[in-house]
Amino acid sequence: YAGKIEVLGKRIGQYKGQVLYDQCLSLLPQENVRVDFSVINDMNYYNGIVFQGFVPTIPTDVLSGGQYDNLMARMEKKSGAIGFAVYLDMLERSVISTGNNERMKKVIEKARNGEDVTLAYIGGSITQGTISNGAMDKQVKMKNCYADIFFAWWKETFPNSEIKVINAGIGGTDSYLGVHRVQEDVRDFHPDVVLIEYSVNDGADNSYKNSYDNLVRKVLLSEDSPAVLLLFMAQTSLISAQSVHQLIGFNYELPMVSHHNLIKHFYDTGRYTESDLSGDVSHPSVFGHALVGEMLWKYLNNIYADLDSYGEPKVFDKKALTKERYQKAELAGVGDISPADIEGFAETGKDFNGWGRVWQTTEGGQMV
Repeated sequence: YAGKIEVLGKRIGQYKGQVLYDQCLSLLPQENVRVDFSVINDMNYYNGIVFQGFVPTIPTDVLSGGQYDNLMARMEKKSGAIGFAVYLDMLERSVISTGNNERMKKVIEKARNGEDVTLAYIGGSITQGTISNGAMDKQVKMKNCYADIFFAWWKETFPNSEIKVINAGIGGTDSYLGVHRVQEDVRDFHPDVVLIEYSVNDGADNSYKNSYDNLVRKVLLSEDSPAVLLLFMAQTSLISAQSVHQLIGFNYELPMVSHHNLIKHFYDTGRYTESDLSGDVSHPSVFGHALVGEMLWKYLNNIYADLDSYGEPKVFDKKALTKERYQKAELAGVGDISPADIEGFAETGKDFNGWGRVWQTTEGGQMV
């Protein structure tokens, strides 16, 4: 088994911890075995050694088990017992639909041929790179946003291709603002892949359904025909606009990856808690971002492994799920328009939180 095994002997002297450690080394290379006294499974169930197994790139354990002699005693059997479970379906739960991947196939082929590829992200503060502090963060070596981890797959898989990144994430924004700024912030850079993340900042109502539909549609109708991937994040309370956003994804046959579904499974099984995955209500921890990144790697690896099964991209001709609007909408600010009347506002001379120059006031009741 190639992964690391972390070992904790409860009352390690009683269970001859050194002997157990030596036995592990007889089966695995020394660099793959580590004694860690912070690893504690359910000690009401286990009465001896407990262990976890890891594989490269996945931040959470894929194998967990230990010694549970007490269970045998309850069954009136005089025998020791040790066992483990392997979590094979953890990441599968995160994929709502693989969708139509003909566009993604074209981009992967482009990267494989050594051509330049541009990745673009649009969303809120999670996409921008906000990371909270969680209880499981010590398990992750690098402090990276999911967008960095997504980029890493392309860079590591296709080292001869120049991978460019456009991160258009802006904290506190929703798909209504997104559909107005996507032309300047995303489409004008001619991306090959666009990842859209607004499920935490959007509401699950018809207004956001319309703005999200038109944002996705605006990207799909781009002249460059980029591959589009929908990412559904959730607050630790599981609040998310996924229920609405996935309707748009199904309508356009898009790949959809769900952070919401994955963490709900963790809660339901008692595997991880809210504090493990996030240090606040809305933003994933380092560990949480690593899980999202691994979900995206899983999706990309599956597409790459089965690349020859996909056909060539077809002309996009699907109808909007809601009323079509905003297709020519853009943001206009200082330098673009002149107010007919202004009172109490002053123009800022520098960039304001990624929005460029704006009109700003420090008092209420003013107008532009």
